[in-house]
Amino acid sequence: GRLRVDRCGPRHESFKSTTGDSTRLCLPDWLRRETYALPIDLFRVLVGLLSGAYFVSLLCQVQDFSSPAGLVDHRLIQHVFWFTRLSLFQPGLGDAFFRAVFALACGGSVAIVLGYRVKLFAGALFAIAVSTYRWNFIVMYVDDSLMHLLLLWLLLLPVGRTLVLAQWRREGRGCWARWLRVK
Repeated sequence: GRLRVDRCGPRHESFKSTTGDSTRLCLPDWLRRETYALPIDLFRVLVGLLSGAYFVSLLCQVQDFSSPAGLVDHRLIQHVFWFTRLSLFQPGLGDAFFRAVFALACGGSVAIVLGYRVKLFAGALFAIAVSTYRWNFIVMYVDDSLMHLLLLWLLLLPVGRTLVLAQWRREGRGCWARWLRVK
């Protein structure tokens, strides 16, 4: 057999550890350190504010577009465009349902701004935004497509480590020194 030497130390190629140590990713120290990502969390706060404004506008437009009695014939849209049926929203849902969903989405936007369970709320808001995009398909605009892309980025980026209200309440101004430094 051959002996392979890398940054993690010498290992025999045929060695298979039951603990998974032989398969761990070997990275330089500067890539494995914890880094506080203030610019990414500023992006999180911005997306939270934008999604709040977006869902408030959807809440105000329920009667016009999302309502079964609104301007859009949702059954016809789902019949013509098959992919719009892949949604949380289906025909027969009333105005109260849409108002409740969009009001909860506004609350989720506040949670994202505050840094509380960001991935969970970003995922829920992403599902609501995509469903709204498909439900109101013929009246969609740039803000609709942009919003679900921004929420998708929140799911992919490492957010929620800085600018978090719970840390601020616990540590006060001392948390700013940690948030601003890059190790």
